[in-house]
Amino acid sequence: MIQGKIGIIGNGVVIDPEILIKEIDELTEKGKKPKLLISDRANIIMPYHKILDGAEEELLGDRKIGTTKRGIGPCYSDKVARNGIRAIDLTKKDTSNVTKPYPPMKQNFWTSMVSKQNLIQKKSLKPIVRTG
Repeated sequence: MIQGKIGIIGNGVVIDPEILIKEIDELTEKGKKPKLLISDRANIIMPYHKILDGAEEELLGDRKIGTTKRGIGPCYSDKVARNGIRAIDLTKKDTSNVTKPYPPMKQNFWTSMVSKQNLIQKKSLKPIVRTG
């Protein structure tokens, strides 16, 4: 990041909050406090995306594509299918209805979403999530 500039993570991007927080912390430790904004429509990589990524790769056998198993592909699939979990979903105080439009597998991972929500709020990412 260039000091004094604002970085914007747009709605076409998928984000792993744990990785993002780690990177922000590393920059801060080096004396570089990043100025960052995140689109409320950016999709969030969830633990089940990483599981799916590995499982899909294993099923391909000899035809595997060499995935990083970080959940990026499955998260983009959810984004395209319009049933992904977005940054805005993790900033809501009342998250009781967030999983209603999602398939049962995603509802089963609700506890991991709540942990990501707590992580985001604890690490102060919530204030940098913006609409638009």
